[in-house]
Amino acid sequence: MFARARVVEVGAAGWSSSGGRGGSGYIVAPGLVLTAAHVIGGAAGCTIRPMAPADSPGTSAEPVWVSAELDAALLRYDGALPADLRHTRWGRLTGQDSAVPAHCSVVGFVRADDENGDSARDTQGLAGRINPNTGVFDGHYEIELDRVPPQVGGRGLGRWRGLSGSAVFCGDVVAGLVTRAPRRWSSTRLQALPVWRLLEVPGFRDLLADAAGRPVPTSESVELQSLYERPPHPPRSPSYLLDARQALTPFHGRDAELSELLAWCLDPESRAQPVQLVTGPGGWGKTRLAVELIRVLGSMRTGEGPWSQPGWITGFLAEHGPQDPEEHRKFFTGAFPTLIVVDYAEARQEQVHGLLRTFLAHHGDPQVRILLLARSAGAWWEQLRSDIDLARVGICARRPLELTEPLGSDSHGLEERYESVAGPLAEHLASLPAGPSRRYTPPTLKVEALAALAARPRPCRTYLELHVNVLGALLRSLDARGNTVPVSETPEDVVIWHEWKYWKAALDEAELHISPARMRQAVAVQALLSPTTGTEAVSTLARLLRYPLPVRDGDECPRLERVLADFYPPSDLARWGSMHPHVVTARLLAIVDREAPGFLHRVLTGESDRQRLSGIRKLLRAGDSEPLLANTLRHGVIGHPDLLLDPVLHAVGETGDPQNWLTSLGQQARATGNADIAAAADRKARALRSIAWLTPGNEEFAASVQRLIDESFLRLDGDTSRDQDDADVGDEWDDVQDHDEEEGHDDDE
Repeated sequence: MFARARVVEVGAAGWSSSGGRGGSGYIVAPGLVLTAAHVIGGAAGCTIRPMAPADSPGTSAEPVWVSAELDAALLRYDGALPADLRHTRWGRLTGQDSAVPAHCSVVGFVRADDENGDSARDTQGLAGRINPNTGVFDGHYEIELDRVPPQVGGRGLGRWRGLSGSAVFCGDVVAGLVTRAPRRWSSTRLQALPVWRLLEVPGFRDLLADAAGRPVPTSESVELQSLYERPPHPPRSPSYLLDARQALTPFHGRDAELSELLAWCLDPESRAQPVQLVTGPGGWGKTRLAVELIRVLGSMRTGEGPWSQPGWITGFLAEHGPQDPEEHRKFFTGAFPTLIVVDYAEARQEQVHGLLRTFLAHHGDPQVRILLLARSAGAWWEQLRSDIDLARVGICARRPLELTEPLGSDSHGLEERYESVAGPLAEHLASLPAGPSRRYTPPTLKVEALAALAARPRPCRTYLELHVNVLGALLRSLDARGNTVPVSETPEDVVIWHEWKYWKAALDEAELHISPARMRQAVAVQALLSPTTGTEAVSTLARLLRYPLPVRDGDECPRLERVLADFYPPSDLARWGSMHPHVVTARLLAIVDREAPGFLHRVLTGESDRQRLSGIRKLLRAGDSEPLLANTLRHGVIGHPDLLLDPVLHAVGETGDPQNWLTSLGQQARATGNADIAAAADRKARALRSIAWLTPGNEEFAASVQRLIDESFLRLDGDTSRDQDDADVGDEWDDVQDHDEEEGHDDDE
């Protein structure tokens, strides 16, 4: 995201505000400025001065990487320059539709002559467009400026003296580096180096990674940046280290599945079946598998020699992104093969339906693959196949890839797995802001944690449990050193206890005094609900935490909301993100439910229909690892049927085992004298069974029809020996009709 404090003026030897060699630059990582190589002209040192605040003094800098061929340089500086330390996002143009150019902006320092002929430097902001089909052979972007301001005298480069080295922003990503203004266009265009070419240079990437303390993400698609989720934010607390999207530990255990998915992506014959569903319970590695697939495809290239560039465009579909089919159309009109990953697809049926309809409307682009991740292939999947594939030719016909249990109950090889995870997690734990002091070195933490795990082995059946156990042991090791071990039974409790330390640092920085229990409630609200604006988020927080109304800007409530939004930032256009992974979030919700009975009911019953459904879905998922939360939700339905019954019945079909959940709801409803709720639960259970049995892909149904046909032909041949079987088939057909009627009753409901 653009920040004024990161725009700098760059001056080489002999530079001053009124003369000498100079240009512009942009702080792309802590201590590193990106600029054009010709701006410093081979000088061993230079001076930089930030745009904001305006009275900032100059600071010395030196080039640490220079490419005359690319006309780019990185400058390192020391000192207290103000800088937004959010990681820089890099982008590249991937479209091929000249009718939809990419809008861009440039901010830098320009030297201009006034009417008296005196030269002075000031900031200049420009807006323009980049056509993806212009300048392809030259290897540069041509920025067609929307408006060229008048200038006394000068032409070509003279008009834009000092703008070289400016970053070119397309939305929130840096897509280019201004290098020159071609004279042939009379200053109506600027030329920029695509930054993806810089990211191809190992030395450049290494310097960025060292400064940022993490690997440099690949360049994003400029055109698709609002449709895909943003790259993961740098870790701020221990829970971040467990997020599969961070990919902080080596990928292992799913090589066969990865190979199968790669073959599906790369095989031209797969274009007829571009949709692949991957299923497995939470923690089994679905998201991590998709992240690895994204990494491998992203490393592939297209073209040869000087025309070679990154090939595949990949990412997770943003849940809170544009839903307009015209926006989704961009997925299917690009110049590169594209992978779209949809996590929690079972809870995003409307969005998936819209995406597939747009795909079909564009004649099924052969370069696009759509990967759906879900906990199970239940009624939602059969409904999707029915809606999409009965109207078209089987794009969802590919058999779901069902993940097998990752580790099982066998402890063989567990020590080696712990070893492979403990090292990376210890390194990243030590590098967290306000993390362990230097005397607690990662190797020492690793040794102590592995010893503790060997002395007190815990069940470990999934990859997520493996990581949670290791991180819990590492954090316990820190506690033991500081004699602050909490009374806790699970690694999830240890992680949450340590999260409070990082929450406390953020609260102190904002000068807020919030108790641990109140902060846990605030984070629970953030985990369940998804407000789209800051105003909605503040209103939600004020109601649930019972802040006095009206809320004003300087009050505690909006300040706390900003802390939440910054600590767990969203990956898309929502206002809030959430703590990860789901087992830690579920544990937090269980703690809040125990500390404040009824609070979760209040969260679900007081919001909009959209927010309520979002919270119900997340609480249903949390119930998989914290069964008491499922009971809390069922009690909420019985206590508030007018608000919760319909959305719960809608969402429960997305879970892995809706029948048991509905059976328990019916039993509790009958026990409390709520016959209407029990009847509704029973009808929903029957309807879900009907959908599963009547799907066109159901083998039992297909076999029944086949037997009916076969036996009809046998009767034509005079064979009457199978009358009883005919009666059985007739009974089966009656069953089909009964199921259909049951499903119809549910629709009437």
